[in-house]
Amino acid sequence: MSQGEFVLGDGRRVAWPAVHRLDFAVTAAFLGRASGAAGLLGERGIPGRPALFLPGRTLVVVAYQEFGASPVGPYRQVSVSLPLHVPAGGPARPLRAPLLLPLLVQSLGSTERVYRDLHFYVAEIPASEPSAVPYSVEVWGEPGWAADIVAGEPGQAGSPAAGGRRRWEVAVRAPAPPPATGTAGKGSGPGLLLRLQASLLGGLALYERRGYRLISRRGDEVLTDVMRVEAPGHLAFGPWRARLELGDHPKAAALRTILGDRPTCIQTLVHRPSAARPGTVSFQGGTMYG
Repeated sequence: MSQGEFVLGDGRRVAWPAVHRLDFAVTAAFLGRASGAAGLLGERGIPGRPALFLPGRTLVVVAYQEFGASPVGPYRQVSVSLPLHVPAGGPARPLRAPLLLPLLVQSLGSTERVYRDLHFYVAEIPASEPSAVPYSVEVWGEPGWAADIVAGEPGQAGSPAAGGRRRWEVAVRAPAPPPATGTAGKGSGPGLLLRLQASLLGGLALYERRGYRLISRRGDEVLTDVMRVEAPGHLAFGPWRARLELGDHPKAAALRTILGDRPTCIQTLVHRPSAARPGTVSFQGGTMYG
C-alpha cells in the first residue's frame, strides 16, 4: 500500500490507518478441532499452524460488529477467525504458555505485544452492505461476501444497542436465490450460514485496548496487518454464555469440519460503547509477510 492509501476497484480511496466507529459488538470463542483448522489453512495457502488451546483443540472466534462509520460507510459484519502460530522467520517457536491466555485474560495486554507469533486468519466475513465487500476482498484478500444479517432479540429484527436484554442472537443468511431455484429456508435451511445466540448481561467490566495481528492471502501475496480495538466491554466465561448453530449453506461445511455440530463456548466479550465511552476499531494497513 503506497503512501498510506489503497484505491478500490470502484475508485473509492481508503486511507491508513483506517478507523471504524464501533457501536456494538459480540465476540464468542468456541472450541474447535486443530486438525480441521490445519486442513482449511492448507487449502487456502495460509502459513502457520493452529494455535492450541488444549491438546488437539484450537479456538474459533465468531464476532459480530456494528460499525456506525468507516472508510466505506456504516455496515455490519460477522467474522469467523482462527488463531495461528506464524513465526516471523526461522524454526517455529512454541508459545510462551500452553494456553491462549490473551484471548481469555484481558489484563495481560495486547496480543500483538504479548504473543508476537500469534495471528488471526479470517475464514469467513459476510457483510450487511454489498459496498463493504470490496473493502475486505480487495484490500486484504479476505473471503468477504454480501449476506442478510439480522441481529436482535430472538425472533425479532433490529439492533441490540439498548441495554436490558438478557438474550440476543444474530443470524447470517445468503441472499435469497431466484424463485426458479427455490428460496432460502428458515431455521437451518440452505440459506443459513450460522446463528449465534449470546447473553448480554453479566461479566467482568473492562475497557479493552488491544492489538491483534491478522494474516490473509491476496492472490499470491500473504499479508499481515494489526487490528486495534478500543472499547468498553464485559468479559464472561462458560459454555452457557453463547450457543452457535451452523446452517446448511455450502460455506458452513468447512466450519462444521472444525467446530462439529455442537460447539462449546469458552468466553464472550460484549462491547456496548456510548457517547461518553466511544469505541473504535482501526487497521494499520497491510504489509507483505516474510
